[in-house]
Amino acid sequence: LRMQHPLDCEHAGHRVLSSPAAAASLSNPGIAQFYAVEMDGTERIANREGRRLRISPRDPYRYGMTLVLDTDSALPLKAETTDGAGRVLERVQFVELVVGGAIPAAEMFSTAPGARIDASHAVLHNDEAKSFSWSVSWLPPGFAESARERRQGDSGLEVETRMFTDGLAVFSVFVEHQSDADVTGPGQAAQGATVAYVTPRLPEGVVTVVGEIPPETARLVANAVSFAAP
Repeated sequence: LRMQHPLDCEHAGHRVLSSPAAAASLSNPGIAQFYAVEMDGTERIANREGRRLRISPRDPYRYGMTLVLDTDSALPLKAETTDGAGRVLERVQFVELVVGGAIPAAEMFSTAPGARIDASHAVLHNDEAKSFSWSVSWLPPGFAESARERRQGDSGLEVETRMFTDGLAVFSVFVEHQSDADVTGPGQAAQGATVAYVTPRLPEGVVTVVGEIPPETARLVANAVSFAAP
């Protein structure tokens, strides 16, 4: 139960992390090739004792993390995303927390009138993968595709998406088919640890990379998108 967060939406991250590819990545001991993980003492968060876990990237293509896990339940009490210089880009933590106790059944239903899951955002099955006409020729080491989807964008044109994860970080590559008149030059925006890099790839359309990865990584991935010959 999170205050000021009614159950009226479905978070895309839940689908990504529950995918078979993401699960395989999380259980793969090879993740240690890309991150150094070490215990770093204890810390009190929301009046609970937690153990601090530092996760440092072994290359410049991903961010680091610091987690504080509740000693009794292993629930994450605090999560920080850090850049290569150790600066905190984003922090999420509890200020008040109650673990356990009964939850009324009514709290588990949406509070928004007419709320529903939008079927147009459903992830495509593997047998539909052949319909994609583009590919990514370079990915940061350790990243693997975890999901795909196809939907209609705000412009009415088709948007194709692939999501990638290394077991910790997640980013998405969007390809939107647009006319020449709708396309501007490349651009970049960032908020906290999340970056969005956009670049036109005429005549096919526009490529956008969004995720919690360094801006240079997003640019390299966007420029690595190639399209099949017509």
